[in-house]
Amino acid sequence: MSSNTRTTLTFFNLPVSVREKIYRYALVRKLVFIRPFVSMAYFQDSSRKFHTDGPILSLLSTSKQIYKEAMPIYLTENIFSIVHSDMLTAARLEYPRVFENLKLIRRLELIFDSRDYVYLRQFILDNLPNLRAEIEFTAPDSKHKRAALERLDEMCSDFDVDGIHDASQSPRHASVDEDQETHDRHIENMKDYLWGRTLTFVRQTFRLTHLYVDVRACTCVNGCCRLADEVMSWGWFYVWVHGLPDEIQVRGASKQEMDVIASTFDGQLFHEGLEKEEIYDLERAEDAHGFKQYNALLKSVRQGIIERNL
Repeated sequence: MSSNTRTTLTFFNLPVSVREKIYRYALVRKLVFIRPFVSMAYFQDSSRKFHTDGPILSLLSTSKQIYKEAMPIYLTENIFSIVHSDMLTAARLEYPRVFENLKLIRRLELIFDSRDYVYLRQFILDNLPNLRAEIEFTAPDSKHKRAALERLDEMCSDFDVDGIHDASQSPRHASVDEDQETHDRHIENMKDYLWGRTLTFVRQTFRLTHLYVDVRACTCVNGCCRLADEVMSWGWFYVWVHGLPDEIQVRGASKQEMDVIASTFDGQLFHEGLEKEEIYDLERAEDAHGFKQYNALLKSVRQGIIERNL
């Protein structure tokens, strides 16, 4: 061999242990948010703020080998914070690889903050009319279109309740019964559209080693009653399909609430002999096929909007 011959070194000539250190430096952070929005808890609690860039996800696109080596590190070693699950639910239905990747997540944080519901409610009220109009005028007539429009009308009705009460403002002139009805509707919306939906998704999808639950702001939207002692039973899937997390840490609960939460988790163990109605809400499970069609309709409408704007 000539003395002038040079050996070409590449990234993959590095030992695997060194490559993994580089992956961790680029991809592992104290916390990774799965949006659509960051919980209000992080804007209000200075002890939880941290100054760091997000993970460098572009690294995963550089080569198939890097993706194969680095993605498990990204998914298994980060703590992922989920506020609302619809984005992940849709991605799981549409992209098999996303579903497979989600199975690798081992550490999850759930924040129950009523201010997130306020944000979600306003976002839905601002955007539902436009979405409904797009479906009305662009989707071909079918039973799925009619079902989607009916569902959106129900959502508008659910969220178009009286404004959330602010104790600093002048009192509203409403009867006790009206106030109670508004209060109960907001809680049902939390259960159906936010926390309950997220808990259903989490129980179905993940095999967790660590679950971090924050219930410091787990109240009704008026702040007049705590929900921490009941919220963990919400959702239409009642058991943890892949088993309970190995370790569960709950922040912000009283001793009495902790006892109820612990009992609730204990009752969500999946084991042989459970009846169907003990595992999931039978009526909601029947809507699963309809949801897929509804999702497909929304996808076609979205594509039409994109094509018009090109």
